[in-house]
Amino acid sequence: MHAYVLRVFRGRFSSPYYGLLLYVNGLYSIIALAEGLCAGMRVFSGASFPSGQMPVSLLGSSNVLDVVPLFTVVSSLELFPFSGFKVATAAGTSAYVIGRLPLRGKVVVKLSSGWQVRLPGGSMAVFGPNSNTGFRFSTYGKAGIVRALGVRPTVRGVAKNPCDHPHGGGEGRGSPPAAAVSPWGWRTKGAPTTNRKVDRLRRRLFSSKKK
Repeated sequence: MHAYVLRVFRGRFSSPYYGLLLYVNGLYSIIALAEGLCAGMRVFSGASFPSGQMPVSLLGSSNVLDVVPLFTVVSSLELFPFSGFKVATAAGTSAYVIGRLPLRGKVVVKLSSGWQVRLPGGSMAVFGPNSNTGFRFSTYGKAGIVRALGVRPTVRGVAKNPCDHPHGGGEGRGSPPAAAVSPWGWRTKGAPTTNRKVDRLRRRLFSSKKK
């Protein structure tokens, strides 16, 4: 099924551009646009393309990973079918398909961070990188804009009292102890901070080397 981009706008708390789509059956939808899409352009969505053939321009179209050709740049991927876009959803981010595991029904996708993800072939993906690729070069200009985005001030540990933080106290400006720690005494530099249960799940989904 194909749709037309009616309007392009910017979300308040999101980095990519969004588009209002009108499908041929009369339904409306809002999606994160791929780089290069503008109002009036046509995109395709679904498990199969019209007439069983891929259209000339796939930019911004979405399809399952099973039909995505190898070494295609994609973005806004699903971890599982019908789970919603979770991977490579920020502005300017992208990934590309580098392999398939037919016996397991998995598709190997390499992210911009270098991680290789094994995703189900039924997961959806969008062709092309996410829009607003220049977002990483933008500056907020003043602290008030950051506060409006929901970021609250951060107080340094050395500026607190000893009862509030291990780095606090002392006469004048003092240095923290030998190892930087959190207010609860956990090491904050050079020590693992992730949950082991989360790491097990991550090892099943992510792989640093292609097998």
